[in-house]
Amino acid sequence: MPTRKLLLLAMLVACAATFLHADTGVLTVDVRDSATSFAVRAKVNLKGPKNFSAVTGEDGSLRVTLPQGAYQMEISAAGYKPMTFQQSIGPGNNLAGRIMLDPVEPPQELRGIDVLLKPGFTLLLGYAVDERGQPVPAVHVHVEGAKLDLDTDQRGFFSVSVPLPDTPPDTQPTDTVVAAKPGYKTVIYRHVALESGKDWGVFLVMKRGTGEENFDSEPHWRE
Repeated sequence: MPTRKLLLLAMLVACAATFLHADTGVLTVDVRDSATSFAVRAKVNLKGPKNFSAVTGEDGSLRVTLPQGAYQMEISAAGYKPMTFQQSIGPGNNLAGRIMLDPVEPPQELRGIDVLLKPGFTLLLGYAVDERGQPVPAVHVHVEGAKLDLDTDQRGFFSVSVPLPDTPPDTQPTDTVVAAKPGYKTVIYRHVALESGKDWGVFLVMKRGTGEENFDSEPHWRE
């Protein structure tokens, strides 16, 4: 083939690749259980410039390149309430954000847990998960002010009744929760609010490595 035709063909291929790249975007989806923060293998359906369907991986994530434009996205999984919303895909990376699916039934650890609520105590509870949304057992949880210690179970779950400390009137009682396990960064939640007869969810994301991660806690009352 003459050199001129080879050069022309190479230019056409380069132009086509540039055109396709300019008209597509990368969508990243991350699906978790709203009650536990566990990763969920969910079906993702997209309707728009290109219809698309796939299942997230073991870590609840999916990454796909699609034509740019407006899509209707539906996320569904067995045992969860489906979710439908609009998603725009532009050039470059597009994050759908962490999608929290509500389970149809509460997880086994939370069924009937209201019987543990009592005046003068706050029931602290939660799950320890790694960055892939998998449960982390044997995380040592220490409630600093109340001097309480326990470990998460095989599903990364923990619960403990914390007595309210004596505080001046009109002062919100708080405590500090420390979660530690060898091979993971220590997670410290400060100013965890305590309220009589209530429960408080503390979600622990355990990251591999050393050192500490410090957080100022925000309310997460279970409804």
